[in-house]
Amino acid sequence: MSDDYYELLGVDPGAGTDEIRDKYRQRRSDIDAKGTDASRSESAELNRAWNVLSDPYQRGRYDAARDSGGDGAVATDDIEIVDEPEFRAAPPRRRGLFGGAAQSRQSRAGATPPPPTIELPAGQHFAETRPRVTAMVIDVVMLAVLFVGVQVGVGALERHLHPREVKVAQVANDRLSVARQQATTADSAATKADTRLKDVQKSGPASQLAAARSAAEKADARKRTADSALTKAQDTYNKAERKFYNLRLGFMIGFFVVGWLLLTVPSALTGQTIGKRIRHVKVVRQDGSPLGWSGAIRRYGLLAAVTFALFVACLGPYAGLVVIAVLAGWMRNPNRQGLHDRLAKTVVIDAS
Repeated sequence: MSDDYYELLGVDPGAGTDEIRDKYRQRRSDIDAKGTDASRSESAELNRAWNVLSDPYQRGRYDAARDSGGDGAVATDDIEIVDEPEFRAAPPRRRGLFGGAAQSRQSRAGATPPPPTIELPAGQHFAETRPRVTAMVIDVVMLAVLFVGVQVGVGALERHLHPREVKVAQVANDRLSVARQQATTADSAATKADTRLKDVQKSGPASQLAAARSAAEKADARKRTADSALTKAQDTYNKAERKFYNLRLGFMIGFFVVGWLLLTVPSALTGQTIGKRIRHVKVVRQDGSPLGWSGAIRRYGLLAAVTFALFVACLGPYAGLVVIAVLAGWMRNPNRQGLHDRLAKTVVIDAS
């Protein structure tokens, strides 16, 4: 067997992880088919080559030693060489320096995600989880800052263009808060009075029944008065707020358009948003071709449309959180595709 791991696996030194994995599986299958004592030694050496070349840190150390003229040997105290039959159809799982027994149990339980069903062109590899998550966080923070800026700008413009209406809305809001508190207090008092009346009716002295009934009736009357005041205060507040509806809606539409453009334009040109460029990942079509304008419009247009619909319909600022939670499903997908990726037929790959 060769001491050169690349030669052992039959790949070039610049080969990607996917190509190395394919060659490993092919060579492992051929060796296991022999079924001889010598094949076990060959299989162990093959496993060692896979463990080193599939781990970026170990591979970097190996390449450095190899390029310097050494034999490429690396310390293997943190590498687990697996030789059980169940690994003949798949590469061995590694236990990291800090993996521990819990990680080993998780690996034996089959926690490794299923293999991708999309075959990328040679030289392309699915993006790792950490840089992709970081890229998404960068983009979300950028949009959040834009959203806060829009909110501050809307408030300043309202106070400048409609100072009187703003004061009326503030007074209406204060009265609404007082009415809500009074309605809550009246409701609590009415509940206690009704409970007291029921207790007296069941087991209390007959002399207290009339007083308890009178107290319950008065409490119910105060509750109705408070509820009526709350309804009027709510109507007054809604009427005051409606004067700003068109202005706020226009700014929100502008926010979604600008946010969509911030994601779509650079993605159409390079396949990368600002966050993806920083973290060296990019979006391409499933066949590996550039995303282009049509792909970028479909991918990010869907996100903007759904988020805007949820924002206007019922969720307000929480719409973004709901969409982000749904998008996180790409972590459990074999092709690392979120719902928007599957609909737009795109994948995220490593661009480093």
